[in-house]
Formats: sequence, structure tokens, C-alpha cells
Amino acid sequence: MPRYAESGEPVKLTLLDHAGQDIFYTLHHLFISRFGVYVVVFNMAWLWDDPSNKQQKKADESLSFLRFWLNSIFVHAQSPLGYAGRAVAPIILVGTHKDVVSNPVDHSSIHDLLCRELKHSPAWRFVVQFKEGETREGPNRGGLCFFPVACKRQRGAQDAVLQQLRVYIQKQVIAEQYVKYMVPLEWIRVMDRLQQVKDKFASFDSVARIAQECGVPTVPGLSLENELALLLKLLSEYGLLMHHSEPSLRNLVILD
Repeated sequence: MPRYAESGEPVKLTLLDHAGQDIFYTLHHLFISRFGVYVVVFNMAWLWDDPSNKQQKKADESLSFLRFWLNSIFVHAQSPLGYAGRAVAPIILVGTHKDVVSNPVDHSSIHDLLCRELKHSPAWRFVVQFKEGETREGPNRGGLCFFPVACKRQRGAQDAVLQQLRVYIQKQVIAEQYVKYMVPLEWIRVMDRLQQVKDKFASFDSVARIAQECGVPTVPGLSLENELALLLKLLSEYGLLMHHSEPSLRNLVILD
């Protein structure tokens, strides 16, 4: 059973920008895991109720895109056996171009559309709700299923919802059990050493030498190779590096 700690220390986040092109879809299982918060971004202008219906094709494409990403996250970001948290990693929908679609009435319409079109996705219940989102009924009246943001700075001021989004992401991460896992101090030393390596990749044996210098193995009866495999698995799940245990890939540790 994992042990947990309440250190009170700030949580450091790593931002990964997943490529949206379909050529990269087959790589999702390499980068998407339970140990993260997934922000799925769409253009609100494409889902806006255009009286001339000029945006209908883009609306269909956008909904298809959102549906695909929700389903992919659901498949690849499920909790491992024994994990005490929610079954799937948190998902946050973000609608951009609020400078174009600024009316809360339109935001409510987009909210209704998303709920209607995406509610059948098994991942929908894991979408974080923006409780303070302003709707056609006014602020704090049920909220929205997405965060409407304006990414452009206006007169030096940043969009207030963007600030709220950051708070929501931080709260989602802090609530997770995996940020409270207690690991041997020697593992932290190995991670610090690996982050100082300038090469983009390293061999398993070279990482094993670093681990041994840092005091690994730490568990009686567990070999250096087996404990290092557990450490690399954890760091891979956290997105800090990439390592796979398959025999043909085992000797490669991707650091960048």
C-alpha cells in the first residue's frame, strides 16, 4: 500500500503540449496517464450559434475533436488498481476567443450544446465544472461545463477567468493522492541528478550507476535493477522522463 505525506510544500507542475494532429493519435498511450490534469481547448467561435450557419462544418469538426479527446483520455488516464482517488484523471474544457464570443448568453448556449453532444462520452462525468461561470441567468447560477477565456491581454490586464482556471488546476492537482506519495529520499536524489544530465537520452546502465551512487537500492531484498525499474516507472507516469520495460526498449531512458 502506498504511504502518503502532508508536507505543505508547493506543488510544481510540468506543462505538456500534446500535438492535436491525427498522425500523433497512436502515441497517446505513451504520454497520457492517470497522473495529470488534462486541459482540452476549443474555439468558442466555432460553436457559436451563427444565424447564417456558416460555422456548421467547423462546429461538427470541433465537437468530433472534443469527443475524440475525451474518449482518449478516458481510455488512457484511468486509475491503477488500488488508487484511492477518482477513476479517471480530471478533464478541464477551455473555450478560447472570448474577445469574439463575450456574451454570457452565448456561453450558456455553448454549455448546453456541449452537454447535449458530449454527455454520452464515458469521460463526461470527469469534466470539471466551472461553478463560478456566468450564465444567461447571471453569475453563480449553476456555472458552466467549460472556462471561457480571452487569451489576448487587453490594456495590460489578463482575463479573470484565466486566473480562476489556474486556481482550479492547482486545486485538482493538490487533491490527488499521487502528489502525496512518500518515496525514498534516494529516489529524489536520482531524479535531481537526471535533470542535470544534458543529453536527451541515457542508457539504463548509466542511470543504474547514478542510482547506485545515490544509495539505491533502498529496499532490503530488492535488486538495484528492479528498484530502478519502479523508480523509472513512477517518473514516466509523472511525465518527467520516458522509459518502457519492454525488452526491446528497456535500455533506453529518454530524458528530454
